[in-house]
Amino acid sequence: MEIAFPSVGGTQRAKVQGPEDGPVVVVAPAMGIQARYYGRLVADLAKNGLASVAVDHPGHGDSPARASRALDWGYAEMVGGLGAAIEALSPRPVVVLGHSIGGQAALLLADRAPTLQRLVLVGSGTPFIGAWSGGMARRIRLASTLFPPLSSLLGHHPGTTLGFGGREAPTVMRQWSHLARTGSYDLPQLDGEALLARPGPPVHAIELEDDEWAPESAIRHVTDKLVQREVTFEVWRDHGTDHNRWPTRPDFIVDKLVSELA
Repeated sequence: MEIAFPSVGGTQRAKVQGPEDGPVVVVAPAMGIQARYYGRLVADLAKNGLASVAVDHPGHGDSPARASRALDWGYAEMVGGLGAAIEALSPRPVVVLGHSIGGQAALLLADRAPTLQRLVLVGSGTPFIGAWSGGMARRIRLASTLFPPLSSLLGHHPGTTLGFGGREAPTVMRQWSHLARTGSYDLPQLDGEALLARPGPPVHAIELEDDEWAPESAIRHVTDKLVQREVTFEVWRDHGTDHNRWPTRPDFIVDKLVSELA
């Protein structure tokens, strides 16, 4: 089954694997990571009777957009694209498995996606400097200072070269830097603090043990804003603790989702 939905640059498509009825797990990737990277996770969920699809963020993979001086976007478009993919699956119930910034985008859907029943966040925390300490706080502070002017100069963020993200839109990086400096999700076209405070589906937040890119403090800085949602927190131990490599060892999360949803 293939879904088609509006996104930055035109119509975007994604392949759903698994049963053609029942709930669907929608994987929202981390910054700079293409949907195909989650191929084993999606395939394993499908083999175990649970439909799944990974949806590229604008500018990556099967997205029709590529960041340039002529084509720019921000968090609002990222959230909108994820919401459009969920709408394309209607009326099937949806669980979003959000990785890093993908989890942040899913949280900002709030109650705007009526078929969204639950969010599972893996390694998904705020870049707010105040939620970090030591060397990582200094690295984030430096990145938040350098990334916006560099992105504006080049017309895109050269994440592959810098080792942070991929080819990202300048507005995405300006807004990421705003988050890092202020901790606020109030962004142009996105009243993020109010969205986070609204009622919404339950949230299960997973910290990867020893994940330097999403420690508990960064995750809880976001989940503490979810004052009208049911939130549970779990530390994921002995199942691949690298921030970006766990999708290559997805057995734990597959077993968890299949036991709860299939």
